Amino acid sequence: MYEYLEGILTIKNLAYVVIDINGIGFKVNVSLKTYEALNSIGEKEKLYIYNKVSEDDISFFGFKTELEREIFKECLSISGIGAKKAIAILSTFTHNELAGIIASKNAKELSKVPGIGIKKAEKLIIDLTDKLNNLKIDTIGSDDLLEIINNKENLRLALESLGYEKINVSSFITDDEIKEMDMQALIKLALLNINKKKK
Repeated sequence: MYEYLEGILTIKNLAYVVIDINGIGFKVNVSLKTYEALNSIGEKEKLYIYNKVSEDDISFFGFKTELEREIFKECLSISGIGAKKAIAILSTFTHNELAGIIASKNAKELSKVPGIGIKKAEKLIIDLTDKLNNLKIDTIGSDDLLEIINNKENLRLALESLGYEKINVSSFITDDEIKEMDMQALIKLALLNINKKKK
């Protein structure tokens, strides 16, 4: 029904945002990854929209990229996966990380998503394999994937300890840098890039 919404970001929460378009506030549910990539309150924002309509509710789900929206739709097409679990999957992993997990059949890593156990993760891997292959997402090898995920989490925690909360590490550090640099160098580079973006 709607392709995207573009307007002024007036409310920004972890679970949803509000975009004002000509005086009308649209409440849009978002994943954590989209939340982390949002502009500041008062700035213009554009989100690609999935419109969910039921008998007693009309809900908007917004995504920073079209690819994230496509992955959300593919997750919804799987039996037993509703909007809440699909958002949880996209909140836990980037699309590259998810594609790597599916390609390497790493059910243990996928089961880190809230509400998804090992058995459900194993079924998801089977159901999502062809769907994600069709989207032609770059994948990350299993060993590299675990290293990148762990290092990103450690870097995020280090930045939080320095007062930088809710930082999207992937916006400031590439996966190649995560693999090649030690933690001290990563922290310095992240701080440099964060301060550059603020200017």
